[in-house]
Amino acid sequence: MTTLILTLPLTTAAASTPVEGVLSDDGTSVTRVVQTPLALQPASGAEIVALVPAHKLSWHLLTLPRGTLERGYFGDGGNARLRSVLDGLLEDRLLDETAHMHFALEPGARDGTAVRVAACNRAWLHSWMAALEQASLPVTRIVAEWTPGPDADTPAAMWVTGSPEQPELVCTRFDGVARLPLNATTTALLSATGDNPAAGAVRAEPGVAELAEQALKRPIALQTRAERAVAARGVVVEHRLGAVLAPDRVEPRGDVRKRFVPAHRLECPAGGTLQRR
Repeated sequence: MTTLILTLPLTTAAASTPVEGVLSDDGTSVTRVVQTPLALQPASGAEIVALVPAHKLSWHLLTLPRGTLERGYFGDGGNARLRSVLDGLLEDRLLDETAHMHFALEPGARDGTAVRVAACNRAWLHSWMAALEQASLPVTRIVAEWTPGPDADTPAAMWVTGSPEQPELVCTRFDGVARLPLNATTTALLSATGDNPAAGAVRAEPGVAELAEQALKRPIALQTRAERAVAARGVVVEHRLGAVLAPDRVEPRGDVRKRFVPAHRLECPAGGTLQRR
């Protein structure tokens, strides 16, 4: 089935705002890239996936109190109770009030163990979900541009993005995603923290690949923005758990409840990461 991955712009939704859309006929390769307002997106018959850019998303490593996700927790009042637990755990970690944030747990989360939670501005996300619905583009899942690594034993994966004037290094580990300027200070910091660029996968957009090779002193695999979007799109969604984390959100007509899900759940070369805002 053809998939259309729409990278949500950083601004609040507006009908005239150009949105980057990536079409994939097979779910693994890029068929076409467009940059148009939602009304002009080539969505006929395609599954719609919304991609949240790293600039709008933060990830947090938490340990949920025992019993938080016990069997039957999603019964009467369970959604509000879980939201209350997350508000308490995250209120000192966020720059914004928790009431203004949308939260989502990673798939397979268990209380009493380390759990990754994604957070983004709820009004911004709602504005784009409403705009997509109004444009007859019903979203089946929401995915993150980068998500955390699969476990603490997996070496950090890295991406180099941006422009030659402002290259940026994205480093994904089990405990989060870091976005840093690509320079000598960053590479020294990576060495000091044990995140050896030679140990894990390193990818770069074509425009900054040469800079990446020079800075990290190793061969780099090329990956365009569009290829990265396709790699992030194909995840099995756990609708019920994701719906717990966004009270008072308006679900589009006929749509399923949605959540952020980490791309590393796919067996795809791009992997996934997360970032701390």
